[in-house]
Amino acid sequence: MAKTLCKIVKNGGVKENFEKYIKLIKNPEYVCKSCGRTANESKRLCSPKEI
Repeated sequence: MAKTLCKIVKNGGVKENFEKYIKLIKNPEYVCKSCGRTANESKRLCSPKEI
């Protein structure tokens, strides 16, 4: 699985690894300043900002 959510979505990883993807976005603490995605770890976003 790719490191950032942008790459995961772009490469179709959400359909292939839906349960793993849910774990990455559950209880978000960070938002990406570029694309607006949220995640629970800053390393999963391209341009993270703490919520």
